[in-house]
Amino acid sequence: MPAAEDRDAKVKTKVWPRRERTPLWRSPKAVNQRDQDPTVRWGAQRLNVFSKMVHMVGDDCRACIQKWSRAVALAWLTSPLCVMALEPMGPLPARNFQPLRQTFLHLPFAAARTLGLGEVRLSLETAESNIIATDRGAVDAVLKFEQNRTSVRASVGAPRGFQLGIEMPFLSRFGGFLDPVIDSTEKLFSAFNPERRLFPNNSFGGFWVRRDRQTLFHGPRQYLELGDVAFEGQKVVWAGKNGTRLATRLAIEVPLGRPSAVWGSGTWDLGGGLALDAPLWTNQLWLFANIGGVFPLGRVTAARLPVEPFVVEGVAFEWLAGRRWSVFLQQHLYTSPFRDLHSAVLEGTVVELAAGLGYRRGRMMAWIGGIDNVSGVAQAADFTLILGCAMSISSVLDPLRGRPANTLPHLEQEAP
Repeated sequence: MPAAEDRDAKVKTKVWPRRERTPLWRSPKAVNQRDQDPTVRWGAQRLNVFSKMVHMVGDDCRACIQKWSRAVALAWLTSPLCVMALEPMGPLPARNFQPLRQTFLHLPFAAARTLGLGEVRLSLETAESNIIATDRGAVDAVLKFEQNRTSVRASVGAPRGFQLGIEMPFLSRFGGFLDPVIDSTEKLFSAFNPERRLFPNNSFGGFWVRRDRQTLFHGPRQYLELGDVAFEGQKVVWAGKNGTRLATRLAIEVPLGRPSAVWGSGTWDLGGGLALDAPLWTNQLWLFANIGGVFPLGRVTAARLPVEPFVVEGVAFEWLAGRRWSVFLQQHLYTSPFRDLHSAVLEGTVVELAAGLGYRRGRMMAWIGGIDNVSGVAQAADFTLILGCAMSISSVLDPLRGRPANTLPHLEQEAP
């Protein structure tokens, strides 16, 4: 037994060092050779010093980067110069695109800021609205199509702070292309409209409204038909030192569109309202608010339907995300000019939400956005995709005045 125990001890003694095998470069033999060779010894010392320097420099660099990144971020968020003295683009030019109500005058959502004397702005806007609504009751109606409203707008700065403008819309109706996208989105959020099962996708299902066997509205499939032309005027009545502005707005719509095909209302319309611009935080977040009323002057359709004044309202936020980009979030509300017809297609208040992006480069601007109807599907367009671009032409009087016409005074003073 003692012999067996001694043998087991020897085996354990031989196996144990193998498990704790020392790497070759740390073995006593390698260490002796390194110590005896001055070249190896000097290289190892240099490597050791270099590794320590790398760790020290790395720690210092990380601390320095964190410190300066925080300082830069703080300066960017708290200084009005972070947007290089740029003024906001203004809200997305939304309006009520429901085909029965868009024939009336609607003050488009706009900023209170006006152009300088002699400055000209040209803009091209297009809106693709998906319409689907049916009504069975006192009024029978079918509206299934897409409507494109492309408008050309020109504005000019007039004396005494006035801004004058004109808008010419061109309307088209056809089957469209937004149905598959809307169907997929509604199914994703479990909010599918059952009326969409009644018509094939991207089809012109019809556009007519009848009451007591009399046709009130009937619109054909057609492209690029002229609508009613609107003339607008605006003036800033109060301006604060921080860039806040309050403006009054007036507009009149001339009935040039054919009312028989629902391209126009067939009546003159007058409108007026207020517009407010206000910076909320370091001139990067802006608030825009519009409120107004429209007064149709006459009766519409062959049935001589009476129409009453209605209200338009909007609130928007614009975030200046940089020198060139802006982010928009908006809410719109429209009441109806029709009363006592007991039809969801003709009556009811419309509430919509919109979001979009804007891009600026020099005197050029472009934007894209989407408008979603959050009220009844019969009262408004189900979804609208809007695109637009604008170009400002500098006034020849700018050199004489000594400053650009589109520069905000409070930002100009702070600019270096």
